[in-house]
Amino acid sequence: MASNPFDKFPKVYVVLFLFFVTLLSAFGDQLLPPSILKVLSENRAAQLVAAYFLVVFTLEGLILAGDSSLWSSLVYGFLVFVAYIVISKQTNLTFIISVVLLGINYMLYKQILIWNTEKAKAPASSLDEYTDKIDKLKLVQKIIGIITVVFIAFGVALYFRKEYKDHGEKSSNIFQFILKFFLEGSNLTYDKQARIFSDYEKATTVQ
Repeated sequence: MASNPFDKFPKVYVVLFLFFVTLLSAFGDQLLPPSILKVLSENRAAQLVAAYFLVVFTLEGLILAGDSSLWSSLVYGFLVFVAYIVISKQTNLTFIISVVLLGINYMLYKQILIWNTEKAKAPASSLDEYTDKIDKLKLVQKIIGIITVVFIAFGVALYFRKEYKDHGEKSSNIFQFILKFFLEGSNLTYDKQARIFSDYEKATTVQ
């Protein structure tokens, strides 16, 4: 059977889904000291660093549970963090659909785990039945995984096209726009907030 598109990075979609759920509790940041809140509100680089370590500890605490080295957690966390940044660059509708698809992948993953656990305890007469059920569910998971990857790519490309059409002239070249598109804060970027790169228009005006 062909491999699931997530097989090279197992549980990526699980971590992504749990991370997006974690972000829904954003009100919790109000418990931080005011000076830290100010930095996180105004400094995009600090936001990205904080988000990266949130991914790492979501991964370590909920998925790996100490079964891997710190280096593995950091590298794995970086891969998930990059995936998060890519997925977040969509319209509201396609983003919501992407998270729903990740959630479906997560539920399929959990059901496969449950059936594998039950299979290990089942009598020999039931093994073939469990194997058949698991294989069928893995096929469904593979199909949903492919749909998820394709839909996310479509959503990001659609949003990139729109943003480049509306704001492409604010970057000195396409490569700078791509970096700004992925690393800066979408609409906040164009309202002069959440910046990493200097304002190209302002720089050219001074010259």
